[in-house]
Amino acid sequence: MSINQKQLLLDLRFLADITPDAESTSRAVARARAAVLRMPIRSRPVSRAKAITRRALIGIAAAVLIIVAWERWQTGPPSSGSLAFGQVQERVKQTKSVQYVQMRKDRAKDGRLGPQETRKVLIFGAHRMREEVKITTAGDPLPDGEIWIDTSGYEYVMVNDYKTGKAITLFPKQKIFNVVHTILGINPDSGEVTESKIEAHPQADFYLAIRAVPVDKAKRLPDREIKGKKALGFQIVEKNPTGTRSSTRTYWVDPETKLPVRIEVSLSDTNPMSADSEFVQSEFVFDAPLDEALFSTDPPEGYKQQ
Repeated sequence: MSINQKQLLLDLRFLADITPDAESTSRAVARARAAVLRMPIRSRPVSRAKAITRRALIGIAAAVLIIVAWERWQTGPPSSGSLAFGQVQERVKQTKSVQYVQMRKDRAKDGRLGPQETRKVLIFGAHRMREEVKITTAGDPLPDGEIWIDTSGYEYVMVNDYKTGKAITLFPKQKIFNVVHTILGINPDSGEVTESKIEAHPQADFYLAIRAVPVDKAKRLPDREIKGKKALGFQIVEKNPTGTRSSTRTYWVDPETKLPVRIEVSLSDTNPMSADSEFVQSEFVFDAPLDEALFSTDPPEGYKQQ
């Protein structure tokens, strides 16, 4: 995967700021996951033009898969009702910084795991976010002639300032940067690539996701121990109107601080060509001092623009 292809995939991640209707999203997910999870490799030579087109489509399909999975768990109807989880929302709102580690798994319908991604996330002032991303495992073996998406050298840092709408992507190994000015997206009906300007938002994804939890649907779970400490559990299970897609979000909360210590999200789809996804956020640290320089959207010294 070239730097250009990686950057295309990263730019497409910003499609999370766009919310298409449910049915078109479903069609896009089915097509994207089918393309990404099972991409046959042919032994006969192909023309350079066809090879480039194919690699670009793989990058686009992979990006749609990442974006839609992220969108589907982080969005939801406005909060109301439950006092217990409402206290968690209020306590998170009061924090000024958060750090956590996110592990992601995608599993095909035959049970095989795809490449697993790890993100170290730092959020400063509730609106500046730094994500350090890398692939930690290559994925389960596939039948002859099939591969997962190319993840060699898949390691980057993304810094967003949501108030200003500025963003920069860094490739530390190559000492290359790219300042992101626009969002590349895909029209789920026509398949055409669209382009729009980045818009400012008041807070980073994590804060928006907690605020958007439909607390009236939060079910209390039996308490459990996490790293030797008691944690209170809240779970929200939601399905789309046709019952073909479902999400289960589980929040484990420290009863003393009323802050999350672990968040588990699972996404499933009955479409046989779709993958199921799991996210686990853990190792939470709130309100610890952070170096403001880590959140600069200016290119570091010694880096060249792509």
